[in-house]
Amino acid sequence: MSTESPILLEGQEVSSHQCNKEKQGPQFIFAIGDIHGHTEELGILLRKITRYMQDYPGQSFQVVTLGDYLNRGPDAKGVLDRLIAFRNALPEYGKLITIKGNNDVAVLDFMAEEDSAACHEKYQQLVRKGLLQTLASYGWFQNPNVFPPSDAEALSARNYLRTFFGGGHRDFLEGLITSHTVRLAHENLLFCHGGVDVSKPLEEQDDAVLLGMDKKGPNGLKISKEFARTSGAFLKDSGSRQYTVVHGHTIIGRYPDITDGRCSVDTGCYKKGGALSCLIMADGVPIDVLACSNLYVAFSREAMVTPDTWPPRKTWKGHFLTWVHERLKNSP
Repeated sequence: MSTESPILLEGQEVSSHQCNKEKQGPQFIFAIGDIHGHTEELGILLRKITRYMQDYPGQSFQVVTLGDYLNRGPDAKGVLDRLIAFRNALPEYGKLITIKGNNDVAVLDFMAEEDSAACHEKYQQLVRKGLLQTLASYGWFQNPNVFPPSDAEALSARNYLRTFFGGGHRDFLEGLITSHTVRLAHENLLFCHGGVDVSKPLEEQDDAVLLGMDKKGPNGLKISKEFARTSGAFLKDSGSRQYTVVHGHTIIGRYPDITDGRCSVDTGCYKKGGALSCLIMADGVPIDVLACSNLYVAFSREAMVTPDTWPPRKTWKGHFLTWVHERLKNSP
């Protein structure tokens, strides 16, 4: 077997008997960036990963999805169906690790909201983040140019999701984890959606920063966003061990951004010209990238809401209707 230790999950021990069962070869990790309802692109990547691992039969591997499965893209329902099917079909030496993203948390929070005023406010915020496309994938359609949404529309959308968010989808989202730690012989990795605060040790990281849901600081900047745009600073734990952070959430460019202490894998799948990317790591070292261009923007020009005009209420028609509404509301 390899002289390096097999992958260790946080708090998990591997016995020498288990180590002897490991086959020769590197430990593979496939980190997939923000999916945002793009099931066809996800399917292409999963097939590429399957073919990639056929060259290493029996070698243990992990597929880590970095969150934001919902919103902005055309088929959130299909994404969850595909991930659940992929996890159920994995061999014993493969594992799917699913990280939660800020969009996933926001949708679950909206579904759980009981207060009508708060439900309306959260619905407006989510519509600007692509919730209408998630709803459409479950069969619920709403004209995106009707502004502002009414209280009744917000409650209807919430109740619809509660009713039709079935087939294990809600269980899948509620089972997502905030972060995933991997410790190897010569490399330590932390997988999360948003980013980290390098001024704090690993054990003291705020969930809001890990999820990309942190508020702007006194300087007007978010810690998670600033981390994604900087390099050279390593996250450390209380034992002074360094960690390379693999994350999504912030689009740096059309190719995964790999620097000291950080790997950003979100390449803007929902944007025109963007792609869904997968970073391949062997023993913690990036070795390759798999990617699939945004097929939805390229081939769905007649779609009701397209990512390149998102959010729909910021189109010229949406701006006009907003202007009219504000004038009528403020008129004597």
